[in-house]
Amino acid sequence: MEEEFIDSASDNQAPLLEIGDQPSRDFLELFAKLDPTINGEIIEKAWKQYDTISQQIILEGSSSVWMACAFFTSVWKSTPIGHQELICHYSLLKLIELCKVSVLDFFDKLNKWADMILATRRLLDFVNRVQSNLAVSAVIFKKFLPIFRYAFAQQKPSSLEKHLTSAELFEFIWLFFITMRKQLPANNEDLMNSYNLLLCVVDYIYHAISISRLKNHLNADFDKSKTPLEVLREKFEGASLDTKHLSTHWLNPKLLRLVIENLIPFDIVEDKFNNFTAIRKALEQLYERKMSARSEVDERIFLKPLLTFGDIIFSDKFEEEAISVLSGDLCQYINNDFLIKFSSQNCLAKLNAPEKIQPPTEGKSYMITPDTVCQNSAFYSDMKLIERMDELLSISRREGKSFNFDFVDCQGNPREYIAEQVHIFGQKFLSKVRKEEEESNERESSDHSLNQIQLEKYVADIETLFYYLLQKILIYDQQKALAMGLEMNVDLTAILQSSEFLVSIYICAADLILWVNEDSRTFRWITEIFTDNVAPLEFYRIFELIVRADTSFSREMVKHLNQLEECVLEELVWTTDSPLWAALQNSRIVEQFGESSSVPSSQILSKFTGNLQRNKSDLTPQIINFFKKVYHLSAIRLTDLFERLRISDELTKRKIWTLFEHVFRTKIILLKDRHLDQILMCCVYIITKVCSLKIAFQDIIFHYRHQPQASSNVYRNVLMRMDLIDKKEDPEQTEREDLIR
Repeated sequence: MEEEFIDSASDNQAPLLEIGDQPSRDFLELFAKLDPTINGEIIEKAWKQYDTISQQIILEGSSSVWMACAFFTSVWKSTPIGHQELICHYSLLKLIELCKVSVLDFFDKLNKWADMILATRRLLDFVNRVQSNLAVSAVIFKKFLPIFRYAFAQQKPSSLEKHLTSAELFEFIWLFFITMRKQLPANNEDLMNSYNLLLCVVDYIYHAISISRLKNHLNADFDKSKTPLEVLREKFEGASLDTKHLSTHWLNPKLLRLVIENLIPFDIVEDKFNNFTAIRKALEQLYERKMSARSEVDERIFLKPLLTFGDIIFSDKFEEEAISVLSGDLCQYINNDFLIKFSSQNCLAKLNAPEKIQPPTEGKSYMITPDTVCQNSAFYSDMKLIERMDELLSISRREGKSFNFDFVDCQGNPREYIAEQVHIFGQKFLSKVRKEEEESNERESSDHSLNQIQLEKYVADIETLFYYLLQKILIYDQQKALAMGLEMNVDLTAILQSSEFLVSIYICAADLILWVNEDSRTFRWITEIFTDNVAPLEFYRIFELIVRADTSFSREMVKHLNQLEECVLEELVWTTDSPLWAALQNSRIVEQFGESSSVPSSQILSKFTGNLQRNKSDLTPQIINFFKKVYHLSAIRLTDLFERLRISDELTKRKIWTLFEHVFRTKIILLKDRHLDQILMCCVYIITKVCSLKIAFQDIIFHYRHQPQASSNVYRNVLMRMDLIDKKEDPEQTEREDLIR
């Protein structure tokens, strides 16, 4: 019996809450003080949100701060997806001051408000980003103080001359820094990039002052044997290559571009500070425009003690007062040591982050991610991929092939068999490439031509990486067993003599070598070479195993392996010749995967010992784990589509997921020779039509394009008729269509 989807909420049903039609007087007065020109629709949305929550929950403390939270989230919700700037520009610091609370108090209330309104992941990310940016600024400001005191000399104000004071110079450099920081590309405002930018800005100003009439501001004890940037970098532990690259290839060209766009005066590029007032005014305007468009706290808040206590730059009191402006007794939340400890590679987003709804326990380790399995590789994130791979290969070559298997419980030494298999794999790889080279020579064109030396190097590198990965996996398997209090009493002979296991590692090694060398040959191209050795359903498990076994992989490498795993889950495993269909033919329908399956053996490598046809009536644990990963991946992509399409109704979401589950339980044949994303988009479209939502299929495709895994081939090359597959027609003759047309 087919399921029917009935919307339980009738259009004529009375609302559960009585929402005030008109905003209260206090509400209107608050935002009139903020900006009288604010769009009325945003005010109305903010009021509805505030009024609804206030009827459901008792809001402690001042009502104005909760109103501000509603306004903050409503502005974000009103902004179309994809816009770089918010639809409403306003000063968040001014709004906080109108509420008469500290900055940290406001963020504490904002985090609670996000929980109350069941904020989406994207909104939570936005809230966290605003907070973490301020946290980074707090750390950088504390770092800036000793740098300024080392590079510049103290200048007291003079009543006789209108010279630049130390306080004014300090303010200017900080303004220059926060303005340029706002110009950094998205997601590049983390602690390390910001700190390197600070050193570049100080170097830039130091050089400008050294050739101006303001030389008296320079510290006479400053080391002049090297360039200012080199001195600052060595003394204050900046990243050598990063600061030099940032200064030469980003800061200077960016300043020139801003001059061309008439956003700042030309004097700043010529290192002339004769027109100091005009430069400062231009920087303030540029900063305020960016700051208000992103709803971020004005970082000039740290300069308030200068206005209160005068020229106290070289006083220890200044540092204490500057940081405490965020929140009197709560400044420990932005303590320098605490932040630096957790700030590497954008971890500052964890600061003051609200607790988020976690995925089900059984889904936590389904997909490999850089954040979960690459904790030790932050150092390598900035290295070029080819350099990192060369380093891994050199380590393996130094150890040579002397690696033995004595510590592994197996009968005899499997080295001879492994070497024989690796040679066979290498010959198949060479044969495929040479055949393509011959065909391309006949056509006198090739997208990826290789000479003999390059080809031999590829094969040698793949073999070296293969042994490196195999060694890491075996060592990891032993350590994992020991950590669990288990003895290595499982004979691994069958595993090490399993062609499927060995070729899986070889495929991974081959893809990594081609990828880091920017070869145009794809992962699919590699899998086609070894189709008769192993099916995607059998080798996809190797990716997670390799990443967990080798934490020296860079984040980019881990991300790439994750993409390969997703490629298998979303498409390669659903081809007509996949062994999945034979495994499902005599088994029961696919059940819900809410419980973790138990793997018979305790060792990780035991995953490769199972036989897909072991049980004719039930799905094997390996197949069940595969479907769990597919479900988890589908849930992630559907959730993202819901947010992009603004589908917020929980009932509609459940209907879409129910339809998706229905396909997997009873109509899984629909995935044969199709892509997982095609099924997901169709499920969304069908339910939106059933629920009479104004969402066209073009809208779904538009937002799908913005997902990280999106490919135009998914919607431009769609199998339309299943009967052609059943008749085993030539794949090139099957009926496929472009859904855009």
